Amino acid sequence: MHGLSSPGRSRSGYRTLLSLLPPAALALVAIPLSPVSAQVVIAPPVITLVEPERFGTFTVENRSTVAQEVTVEFRFGYPASDSAGNLRMVYDDSAAAARSSTVPWVRAFPRRVLLGAGQRQLIRLTLRPPEGLSDGVYWARLVTSSVPESAPVDTAQRGISAQITFRLQQITTVLYRRGDARTGIEFGPVAVRSDTAAVHVLVPLRRTGAAPFIGSVKFRIEDARGALVQEGVEAASVYYSLVKTFTVPRTRVAPGTYTAQVTAIAERPDVAPDALFPMTPAIFRTRFSVP
Repeated sequence: MHGLSSPGRSRSGYRTLLSLLPPAALALVAIPLSPVSAQVVIAPPVITLVEPERFGTFTVENRSTVAQEVTVEFRFGYPASDSAGNLRMVYDDSAAAARSSTVPWVRAFPRRVLLGAGQRQLIRLTLRPPEGLSDGVYWARLVTSSVPESAPVDTAQRGISAQITFRLQQITTVLYRRGDARTGIEFGPVAVRSDTAAVHVLVPLRRTGAAPFIGSVKFRIEDARGALVQEGVEAASVYYSLVKTFTVPRTRVAPGTYTAQVTAIAERPDVAPDALFPMTPAIFRTRFSVP
């Protein structure tokens, strides 16, 4: 693989056009708009280092047919939600960063690479934790950006023409565990919201213990006679707290009383076992009414 020198083409037109685009258009610039961009693969999705480990690796693979410029950086952040269960990433919590961020002491080598079609690159991570670090789990978001070397897209607005190069950002996670780090889940009061299409059961989840909850949440909804209405399982990552929403089509729910059972377990098929922190399964049952 090759180290990446400064790109030959200018990004000035790119920045100029971004200043003119409305917010809705800006959101499109950082998402994959072609199969080429989507074919840069990062593995694994979660990297876990356990004290006294100081080194880790991950792989960037270019499965597209054009060369890709790849850069790596770290940010502190975690998923959260509003009271309606709408998820978002929080990147501006300085108090949480002071307690849990590895950004000041994690590095990647190399940070910039040029990958030809079909090539892959092993990226090495090194951590230098500060002295006196308390037991627990610390983390950073690993932001891997890729830009195809193919011809950019021509566009124009308000009489100004420019060339846009679409950049794809993929966000994975680096976790560092020190000492005994267990996790757990507590459930809050359930809320029910309904519309003409569905009934939405909102379940607040709060992490306990010294580690994030990375696992699965199973749900089962029964009617007053105990008959199954709907069940399923969803992935969940609870770093502090969030609201999980379970949706049931209106056609399955008549007015009446129902029982919801929610179970949180530290298991996920897409995450290696060493990235899942031990916990006792948490089970919650509650009744709710649908008018």
